[in-house]
Amino acid sequence: MMRSSDEQFEMPDLMREHFRSQLKLSDQQIGKVFGIAKRLSQQGQHRPDQARRAEIQQEVMAWIESLGDDLKEAVERGDLSEREAWEKWEWIKGNQIGPKTEAAVEKGQLSREQGEEIWNTIEKDEAAKK
Repeated sequence: MMRSSDEQFEMPDLMREHFRSQLKLSDQQIGKVFGIAKRLSQQGQHRPDQARRAEIQQEVMAWIESLGDDLKEAVERGDLSEREAWEKWEWIKGNQIGPKTEAAVEKGQLSREQGEEIWNTIEKDEAAKK
């Protein structure tokens, strides 16, 4: 089994020998297999599990709701007209929510489905409020 310790990987001699004798791999091929295993191991270390992804999705939704609440309060105080608040919301959605959600998907912090669910929730809420 390959072990990792502070990003240091080592292949046990028995495994290397098995690759040579049983699988008839060259040292170059063994190196490529090892490189793939190393990359997969590193990727796995940085991907949140399903429970953490669900927490992240809840955090994102709470952040989005707080942005909407801030705009509503600004309208209620008279700091913004409703039209200005919607314009500001469209800017926030396109310049903050969209890019940050997409970045979270790209980093594996959210699944693609979760990103789409967030966006669909926003669109449903907007339709209900307009």
